[in-house]
Amino acid sequence: MARTGNIALVVTALAVVTGARAESPTSAPAPSSSGRNCFGEGRARLLATETLIVQTNPLGGENQLALGVCSPLIRSPGMLFDYTNLQAGLFNYLAPVYLHQGLYASVAPLSVLEIRAEFAGVAYWPLPILDSAGYFALRDYRVRFDDAELPASRAGFSSGANANLIATLQGQVELTKFLNLSAVDSFGWEYWWMTGAPYYYNVRRDLVLAASDSLLKNMALLLVELVAWHDVALRVGVTDDLSYVPQSGYLANILAALVSVDVKHWPLPGAELQPFLRAGVYTHHRFRSGPQILGGVSFSFDVMPR
Repeated sequence: MARTGNIALVVTALAVVTGARAESPTSAPAPSSSGRNCFGEGRARLLATETLIVQTNPLGGENQLALGVCSPLIRSPGMLFDYTNLQAGLFNYLAPVYLHQGLYASVAPLSVLEIRAEFAGVAYWPLPILDSAGYFALRDYRVRFDDAELPASRAGFSSGANANLIATLQGQVELTKFLNLSAVDSFGWEYWWMTGAPYYYNVRRDLVLAASDSLLKNMALLLVELVAWHDVALRVGVTDDLSYVPQSGYLANILAALVSVDVKHWPLPGAELQPFLRAGVYTHHRFRSGPQILGGVSFSFDVMPR
């Protein structure tokens, strides 16, 4: 029951690409001064988003809810400022064995750069029917954390906090009227503090951390996008998902193929539906090997439609 948190970066990157997506060739062009600051529109927007995620190796699932407001930052025309914005809101990440609930704020001073800060309270609890599910006290960084070493009978409760700082570089090149190339790289610093033992198994990141510890994350994404018709786009690409714990020197990495479909204005005007699937392999891990698959669907709704 772990590692579902890694897809949060993938979902964020897909949202970035969605926001930067050029309008369909059949759409009427917007005035150059209006920009596309907030997910393709040059106006303030209040968005509610829900993302459902499931995965294998290890088995896991998570429901992500977010409510946030986006406001244009710089309205000067030109691609350097078309997507500049300020965002702030609330989020709730719920899995069968943990809860993350908190606040986020971000600024995009340039179309190609976003800086985001998050703070959340964290709670862990056991799930008696599954191994590796809940809070597990460990003796040091080097112990294994597979199901055999983390039986359900040892799972317990804990609470704490998590703070993240994420910088995202993004860009898109229009190859033809119907074909775009997008690249995203997100680098994050995470701080975790949990009550209990000196070391523990971090379920969301699928690794061992000290009670007070930091973690580095990097997610790179390269996508080719086909604008199939007016409000539908197909994206296919590759992604690399890296986790590194500076204190222990532990490194984990997944290289994967990613496919997603972006459907705008469905099932309601102002809504957007985005199913996605990622299939990859571990290039670095203490013991996991073989395929790693996760998929899900993200649904966003404009609370203040035009």
